[in-house]
Amino acid sequence: MVGRRGLAGTSLVHKIVGAKAAKDSNKASLSEVYQLGEAVVANLVTIGASLDHCTIPGNRHHESESDDEDEQKHLLKEDEIEVGMGIHNESGIKRVSPIPTIDTLVADLLKYLLDKSDEERNYVDFDSSDEVVLMINNLGGTSNLELYAIQNTVVEQLATDYKIKPARVYTGAYTTSLDGPGFSITLLNVTKAGGKEVFECLDYPTKVPGWNSSYTTAEWAAKSESFVIDAPPVSDASRPRKCGSRAAQSRLCWRAGARSC
Repeated sequence: MVGRRGLAGTSLVHKIVGAKAAKDSNKASLSEVYQLGEAVVANLVTIGASLDHCTIPGNRHHESESDDEDEQKHLLKEDEIEVGMGIHNESGIKRVSPIPTIDTLVADLLKYLLDKSDEERNYVDFDSSDEVVLMINNLGGTSNLELYAIQNTVVEQLATDYKIKPARVYTGAYTTSLDGPGFSITLLNVTKAGGKEVFECLDYPTKVPGWNSSYTTAEWAAKSESFVIDAPPVSDASRPRKCGSRAAQSRLCWRAGARSC
């Protein structure tokens, strides 16, 4: 890895500092907006996984017939998934083969985010009493059906394994990697980042197309009782696979439950 990167957590930073500046325009100084942004950045963690790197227009890296050795090394095999890659095709932590079940993959990703014994990656502490925001981000090539199945798995494992129940869950295409066939998980410790003010900024209304949540604070309070939506079940037998056609390869496909091809 090349170190901490600007991944989907940047969407939360932009929303919070933008709302801070907008709602407090007559009294918030630039320094105050900056300080809130720094507090949010210091309490964010993100990691993702993808079946392939994104397709860059004009780039030949998806052409298996290419005789360029560097391009061939860049390609993921049909039975591989890459963990921890950047949105600009930077290499990740590791490649895993065969592709694990979604339950196993999510458990592995959450361990990178929340394992307090990992001195290299334990940037932020999360306690069961902390209020937490969860973002499930589409890297660009994952269907909504699959994305919400992933959301369910993450929410369930957070509750079961870490006693964490998110106060907000944002699921969608917030920070994409063009057509990247994958997703990322972001956790924000709101309690340590600023508490009530952070929620006020997240709930502050905006019409920008990149922010697809319009719930009010009261609606979030009612909704947070259960974030596991009615989506096709994803069991241990459900395993993401790459489909035959090139177009289908840009999507995660479940062998059971949420099928996309």
